[in-house]
Amino acid sequence: MLPLWDNYSSIVWSLPEDLCEELQSIPEKDFIDRLNMAYHAPSEAPIGGLFDKVLPKQIKGRGFEHPPLIDALHTKRFAFPLTLSHANSLASYRMALLGDAAHRIHPLAGQGLNLGLSDVAYLSNVIVKALKEGQDIGNYDFVLSDYERQSKANAQMIIAAVEFVKNAYGPKLMGNEGMGHVLALGRNAALDVIELSDFIKYNLMNFASGNVNHPSRYEWTKE
Repeated sequence: MLPLWDNYSSIVWSLPEDLCEELQSIPEKDFIDRLNMAYHAPSEAPIGGLFDKVLPKQIKGRGFEHPPLIDALHTKRFAFPLTLSHANSLASYRMALLGDAAHRIHPLAGQGLNLGLSDVAYLSNVIVKALKEGQDIGNYDFVLSDYERQSKANAQMIIAAVEFVKNAYGPKLMGNEGMGHVLALGRNAALDVIELSDFIKYNLMNFASGNVNHPSRYEWTKE
């Protein structure tokens, strides 16, 4: 749930394919009811159907600290398959891929956007540096290969972090009655530790905002 302005938010709801199809087909009012049910569902609520498989037991009965109520939709519902893809090569002679053309990840916390912005910063850096040194900015061996190396390393780090968070709350983990519960307890304990540490929270937010994985020095800034 990404706050926008006033009381508006953008919502991305990751679901199994069959449940997604069901929610696309029901009337808007029913969809809003199901959405609020997912946010607020107490353990005794008769959720029924696939919701019982999707919502972890740890969420039922606890909900969010201050759950928002959705009263209306202001756009159409859109559904698309979630894919993870990363190009093998990000640059060649006079060509560079960046943003969604280079990598597509789960839409979690805006990290796809941050990944694209980092690509822009890395590519700008190598271009400006090449101009300062009088090099051909389209040369792969001496210019664009640096962008490819930096962008790949950054993308692999972000993708690993996003996939870890996604899988930590995924139905596969929660659906395993044995090891799934052990892993969920470990995940919740780790979150409690993070909640108690301002130092860890600050660094996680710094990482998520893209500050850590940008170039340490911007070539286009004045000395």
